[in-house]
Amino acid sequence: MKINRIVHVGVIVNDLSAAKEFFHYFGLELQAERRLEKFNFNGSV
Repeated sequence: MKINRIVHVGVIVNDLSAAKEFFHYFGLELQAERRLEKFNFNGSV
């Protein structure tokens, strides 16, 4: 199966700089960035 386009990827990380470097290594380009300082994420879906 060929992926033609990825529309949205949401990622929650502790180290944003390291995460950007990781995705850049695979050829992905950053189009938008948002920081949520007071985000209560408990891992449940």
